[in-house]
Amino acid sequence: MSQLMQRARTRTRGIVGSFLMAAGVVVLTATSATAAGPGLYSISASGGATFAFLTSGNHVSGVADDVLFYMSTTGSGASRLPFALHLFNQTYLNAALSTNGNVQPGVTPTTPGTAAFNNDCLPTSTFGRPAVMPFWDDLFFDSNDTSHGFMEGVFTRTTGSAPHRKFTVSWQGHRFNDAGTLVAAQVIFQENSQTVTYVYGLNGGASATVGIQSKQQLSSRQWTCNSGSNTAVVSGLRLTFVHSG
Repeated sequence: MSQLMQRARTRTRGIVGSFLMAAGVVVLTATSATAAGPGLYSISASGGATFAFLTSGNHVSGVADDVLFYMSTTGSGASRLPFALHLFNQTYLNAALSTNGNVQPGVTPTTPGTAAFNNDCLPTSTFGRPAVMPFWDDLFFDSNDTSHGFMEGVFTRTTGSAPHRKFTVSWQGHRFNDAGTLVAAQVIFQENSQTVTYVYGLNGGASATVGIQSKQQLSSRQWTCNSGSNTAVVSGLRLTFVHSG
């Protein structure tokens, strides 16, 4: 398999205490606040969420490792962002989807984001712009590999009608050079809302960072970072990040 390609990886792992749960789904919810600053997010968690593996809207064709897929509200086809994203009291018309389990609002091919595979705990200077991190880790995808019972890739889907649409990004794959450690994580953005939801379809996250961070690292909130636990996130977990000014 192409993911067996040899390359050197250097990682620094710090263990940060994580919250362990039986089951749940991750949702990030925000309310209006003043524009004086990015505000803060708090986290609530719940269980019993249904994770739907996607089969269409795949940005990966073949294999993908350390790749960014750029989207814009003025783009076309797979590059079209269906609506502006609202986070930390700001509005973003562009975003990059990283194969390493995060979304970076406010970046473009001329103001590029980062495909960094070596995840840090928050706050991190890896991202200069905001970062939404359902599963930031060193991930790998092969859209031709269906041996795990689902199609691998980075998928997007838009549902509902304006102005109440939902935009989902779904990472369905495995860790780099570790085909046995599978990943199923989604983020759901809501139109005209700062609410963001993370949903998980498999247990894992031992070496991942899960959280959210504003531009210039002014504000961040973390669920887990390199905990070493394979139940840092669990199937059916929903996390909700609630914003305040």
